[in-house]
Amino acid sequence: MKIKQYSLGIRFFLPAITVPLLIACEGPPGADANATCTQCHNSGSLIVSATEQWRTSIHASGENTDRNATTCAMCHTSEGFRECITSGKTVTSASISNPSSIGCRTCHKIHESYDTSDWELRTKSPVQLMITGETLNQGKGNLCINCHQPRIPDPLPILNGSSVTIRSGYWGPHHSTQASIIRGSGGMELSGSEAYGNSSHTDLTNGCITCHMAAAIGNKSGGHTMKIAYESYGTTAYNFAGCKECHNNTTELTNLLDAVRSETDSLLTQLAGKLREQNILTSNNQINATSNAPLELSSNQAGALLNYLLVKEDRSGGVHNYRYIKALLKNSIENL
Repeated sequence: MKIKQYSLGIRFFLPAITVPLLIACEGPPGADANATCTQCHNSGSLIVSATEQWRTSIHASGENTDRNATTCAMCHTSEGFRECITSGKTVTSASISNPSSIGCRTCHKIHESYDTSDWELRTKSPVQLMITGETLNQGKGNLCINCHQPRIPDPLPILNGSSVTIRSGYWGPHHSTQASIIRGSGGMELSGSEAYGNSSHTDLTNGCITCHMAAAIGNKSGGHTMKIAYESYGTTAYNFAGCKECHNNTTELTNLLDAVRSETDSLLTQLAGKLREQNILTSNNQINATSNAPLELSSNQAGALLNYLLVKEDRSGGVHNYRYIKALLKNSIENL
């Protein structure tokens, strides 16, 4: 009698497990599972190579997924980004539980349609920049711009405006200021000897991905690594696959790149020195302000500090928009 009860239990228990598993794996109702899955999961190397490239990217590190609060989750967690793109907001409805790093499902509509449209980008809509309110449209690069843009410093200095009180060492545009730098906006355009302008990078049809996601070199650069510079036999090399349409001589381009980065680093160092002289930055180039010891600055002093942080956090060494970056830094130095 006990044996019969046991076998009867198994008879009902196994379907309870297997049926949900089969439903979860087969994709849309009525579609053959093999035909559906093999559209993407086949003998090709696309998924494997893209995954290997992504694993070497900063996005894959997951170092900042602990920034899962409502105001941070959009750009620090996969779940937060998807929620905000759907809602059109820049904050999530709640802190993200069990957050994951920026991965395939963050940017692509993976397993939503169960066909090749799953590769589609989650959004390509033009983006309104937070700091200026301008709309920037760089095609497929719009996906990146949602996060790779400065936040609005509080308080925001106005050219030749009222003085500014800074009460935190974290004041400024936050990290990843690339979109505004490429657009040539967001900084305080102080008067000086250098004219403001933009490089041709401002008008790239697909923005970021043109250069950063060009044909990959293994899992070192390009593709889903999003890297241009990489280490090759102990030296720094560059993947110029996305640059060839405009720059056909890689030797000249390497020399130009090195010169731009050297000049930009020098100007950043000079500006940091001026800011330290006026006790705006500490000896290790941090903002010299706390709630108990705030910084009282003229609007133009605060503007020079903003320009320093915009360029520093852009991290391109001047490459993203050389003309605009040079003008921001040089004119800021002249105004201090």
